[in-house]
Amino acid sequence: MMSETIQKYYQTGNYQVLRQFKSKKNRVQLIEISAGQQVIRLIEKTFTEAVALKKELSMLNLLHEMAFSVPECLGQFDRVLLYEYLGGMTLCEKLEIAEVCEPDLFSGPVNRDSEITALLKKTIDWLNRLHQKTGLTFYDINLRNFIVRDNLIYAIDYEDFSKLKPAVDYGRLLAFILTYKPVFTEWKKALIRELEDYLNNEIKVNMDEVRHEKERELARISERRAKLV
Repeated sequence: MMSETIQKYYQTGNYQVLRQFKSKKNRVQLIEISAGQQVIRLIEKTFTEAVALKKELSMLNLLHEMAFSVPECLGQFDRVLLYEYLGGMTLCEKLEIAEVCEPDLFSGPVNRDSEITALLKKTIDWLNRLHQKTGLTFYDINLRNFIVRDNLIYAIDYEDFSKLKPAVDYGRLLAFILTYKPVFTEWKKALIRELEDYLNNEIKVNMDEVRHEKERELARISERRAKLV
C-alpha cells in the first residue's frame, strides 16, 4: 500500500526525474520525491496498454506471495506503477565489468567461484524456481531485467510471462550473454560452457532443447541487428 506521503507528493507533481531507463514498450524512470527534508526515490513505470499493467501487477503479486526476490509495488495511478528503487547493478553491468576486469577468468581452468559465474547461476536458479512453482517462463530475458542487490538476484518486468518450455528461458539467456558487446568473445564462450554444464548437471534440463532455443534466439538477434544497419 502506498504511504500517504508518497501518494500526496506524487499526485501534486512534487518530484523530479533522475534517470530514464531503456524500455521498448513503456516509459520507465527513476524519480525523486521530496517531502520536507525526506527524499524518496522510486521507479515510475508508465504502461502504454492497461492490459499490460494488469498482467504485470497480477504476476508481481503472485511472486510476492511465493517469496520471490522482486521489488515491492508502492502504488498505482491510472497506467502507472510505482516500485521501490532497488539500487544495485544490473546483470548486464556486472557482465561488462567482469569481462573487462577479469579477462583471464576463463583462459585456464574455469573459475566456478567467480562473482559473475555465481550470479548467473543464481539467475538460472531463480528461473528454475519460477518454472517449478508457476509453470511459466519469464521470456523477456534481458540482463537489464535482473538486478543484483546484497548478492541476491531480483527480477523486474513481468508482462511477458508465458506458458512455454523452460528451455526457452535458458536458451535465450545464453544467446543474450553471447551477444552483448563485445560479441562472441572467447571469454563469453567459456562462460557459456560453464553455464551449460550447470544446466545439464544441476538443473537437469534437456540440453538439446536449450541449444535449439539458443540458436533460434541468436538468429532472431542477428536479424534484428541487420535491420538496424
